[in-house]
Amino acid sequence: MSHPDDWPEEAKNEISRLESANYALQQEVGLSVAKIISLQSEDDQIADGDLKRRFEEMCANIEDWTTAIEVEFLQQGREFRQAFHQLLDDDPGRRLLYCWGLLERPHDPGEEIEKLYWLGQLDTCIKIVLSRVIWQSLYAEVFIKTYPPGTNDDAAKGLDYITDAIRLGADGRPSEGQSQREPTHSQSRLTQLINRSNRISSSSE
Repeated sequence: MSHPDDWPEEAKNEISRLESANYALQQEVGLSVAKIISLQSEDDQIADGDLKRRFEEMCANIEDWTTAIEVEFLQQGREFRQAFHQLLDDDPGRRLLYCWGLLERPHDPGEEIEKLYWLGQLDTCIKIVLSRVIWQSLYAEVFIKTYPPGTNDDAAKGLDYITDAIRLGADGRPSEGQSQREPTHSQSRLTQLINRSNRISSSSE
């Protein structure tokens, strides 16, 4: 390979740009890691017993909320089961059942609807339906998330960086059995420039 001083000006500029971009990324990673470290404290650690207690409190709050809704319906002279049956009879309204987790795509809609009609006859229908809606929302908005709710973008990027570093190894390179990542456009362009420079140098010798 020829000496860097002999490279075309375009290659030198590309190297300078990549070095600047790399420095900016290192600064961003440093800030993210520092943010993660600042978020860590003994107060953030939750004991198993405390976690169990909080979960039980959440279940109790959900039950209290569904009971309050049921009472409100009765005070207004409305019947939840009747409203639920109207929803089942309305084709556009049935789409909500998929969002609520009461219907699933792979299953036979007709058979599943029959089960929901049976559910709509139970006195506990309102508690079952509303509880299901809440749990479905909790799963979609909280439980399925990679990081705890409220984790900002910088902290998430830092956690991703740390996870990748662990996966790739301490030196940031893929360990045995792991495939190399595809080169970026800039890396490919730089390689082309260096190769062209080498060919020019070889032909001039």
